Amino acid sequence: MLLPQGALVRELQFYANGSRLATADTYATVRTWEIPTGAPLASFTVPYIGLLALDIAEDDRTAVIDGSFGIGVRDLNTGDQLQWSQGHTSWVYSGALSSDRRLLATGSEDSTIRLWYRVGVEPQDTDAPLFDDVE
Repeated sequence: MLLPQGALVRELQFYANGSRLATADTYATVRTWEIPTGAPLASFTVPYIGLLALDIAEDDRTAVIDGSFGIGVRDLNTGDQLQWSQGHTSWVYSGALSSDRRLLATGSEDSTIRLWYRVGVEPQDTDAPLFDDVE
């Protein structure tokens, strides 16, 4: 598994079934690799200012990708954006999907944790956090 010269790996995540690895690098590119051969499977670049974290959902198809002041959910095979939620006032450094994939959690440099409903999950306003400023 070889990245382009100058690309630094920011995040690594194994798929739940262990057959693939996803990487996120400093060029804002997400790549998936076959295990154990290391063969590249797919890649896409996200338009975020910074790509800081990656969390693969249990379905091995979607991933939470954090960057700039928000969080996105993307299809790992196509790179299609399924959701974008923004509301932090500083960089988002971590994010995760709940096991039932209904909620997103984000943690930011602005010292807040936010929970967001996924698209299609009540309430419909996906940019309205469940709660804010968790201590």
